[in-house]
Amino acid sequence: MTIGAAWTQARARLSPYRAQLRFCLRMTAAALLAFALAQIWNIPLNGLWSVLTAVVVTQMSVGGSLRATTEYVIGTIGGAIYAATIGVLIPHTMGLATAGVLALTIAPLAFAAAVNPSFRSAPFTGAIVLLIAGQVGEGPIESALYRLLEVALGGWVAVVVSLLVLPQRAYGLGLDAAARLLDLLAQLLLKLLSGFNAEARCRGDDTHAARGRARSCCLPGDCGRGQGRADDQPCGGAGSRSAGADLAAAAP
Repeated sequence: MTIGAAWTQARARLSPYRAQLRFCLRMTAAALLAFALAQIWNIPLNGLWSVLTAVVVTQMSVGGSLRATTEYVIGTIGGAIYAATIGVLIPHTMGLATAGVLALTIAPLAFAAAVNPSFRSAPFTGAIVLLIAGQVGEGPIESALYRLLEVALGGWVAVVVSLLVLPQRAYGLGLDAAARLLDLLAQLLLKLLSGFNAEARCRGDDTHAARGRARSCCLPGDCGRGQGRADDQPCGGAGSRSAGADLAAAAP
């Protein structure tokens, strides 16, 4: 097989997955760009939050990325501000105190996320701000500021990549999904019609067989003379009624 033939065959097989491949490239590009910017600006933890944000908010379509970025940024702002406030007001140097502060932080943020989906990332942000701040030598306020900046960077990267790298509109995705659905319905319709045709042929064969038995039951000449069949049954007798019953049962 030549290279050209192999390429053509690969394109034919991957053609139904064009949208998925584009999404794969966009997410990879967003993660690499966020990581590169974090290295250039020397962001702590290798820009962990920037990379995670870029990966999480990158969606199949441009509109989906914009919406996910907006919700993620709103939730991060709310969670970071609330967690930083609780961390400053309530000292938590011991394990039991940290557990109490964590519960006091997560419970209201979880309720806010249940009421408004835009705050779904708030509990996660609050837990990170409280638990990581002490591990990297940051205070609650400094940790919250770093998280806000990194999330803003990751969201900006995701939106820019969604707009510039093989952008995909939700309208085009909807058309592709509708086309796949119509193809599936067409295949099901063909199978359904073939089943009906097979059943009609079987019923037709049964009808012809029953009519043949009815004709053999009583020949026209015999009926005219009132003579019976070979087994001396009169026309219209039990044999004729049995054949008529078979004919009626086989008729559609």
